[in-house]
Amino acid sequence: MPDEFLADLSWDLERKSVSSWLLGFGRNGSSVRPQVVGNLLGLQFRTSTETRPPDKQLWSQDDVLETLIRMFGALKAKDLLNQALPHLKANMTNEEAIRLVIQMAGKEN
Repeated sequence: MPDEFLADLSWDLERKSVSSWLLGFGRNGSSVRPQVVGNLLGLQFRTSTETRPPDKQLWSQDDVLETLIRMFGALKAKDLLNQALPHLKANMTNEEAIRLVIQMAGKEN
């Protein structure tokens, strides 16, 4: 990009928001504005996270429920998870949570 363009752009963005600047390009600017602003917000709030193997991920209700549904069907899975919720701890992994739900289901029978 030419230095002059970048200098002008920098000067413009000191005076107005990216969203307002894009409106200066008419319909084309209006059509890309949500995408540009969304990407900038995503960059602003992005954090680096370390990917953990599934057996080391802290449990989430959605992940555990998805696994239980495959094992028991939707109605039974929701019922088993609801019964186990008071016993599940925030620092458990998905694997530990599923194991506890299954153990509790076995004691129920």
